[in-house]
Amino acid sequence: MPYLVEHRLGEVFLGPAELPLVTGERYEPDLFVVPLADGRRPTLPLGTTKPILVCENLSPGSSRHDRITKRRAFQRNGVPDYWIVDGDAEAFEVGHPDDERPAIIDQRFIWSPAGAAAPFELDVADFFASVADGAPPA
Repeated sequence: MPYLVEHRLGEVFLGPAELPLVTGERYEPDLFVVPLADGRRPTLPLGTTKPILVCENLSPGSSRHDRITKRRAFQRNGVPDYWIVDGDAEAFEVGHPDDERPAIIDQRFIWSPAGAAAPFELDVADFFASVADGAPPA
């Protein structure tokens, strides 16, 4: 959140919040970021939108749906970044619209969204360690 505010990139929405996509599909991702509209924060209910980031926390019951159905839907809708957080593997699966397969990131994660003056960087091992002990990541 501090990164998004600092770079004035968008507003974070946490599930359950409905995300209506350009194709008419609707999903309730665990987290998504909608860009600012004319410098203003978007409000709920959202109209049709193109998020800059969608993120899912993988669970055994959602694995196939998140990795196949949702990934393809977000690709069809041109969502620039789709992240799946896999706590068991302690890795992020990162996908983009033209990717055949997601990249598996388990060390240093760097996100460079359009419009940001500097990238967002995350040490993946530190992130998962902080989640396990409840402390915020470094």
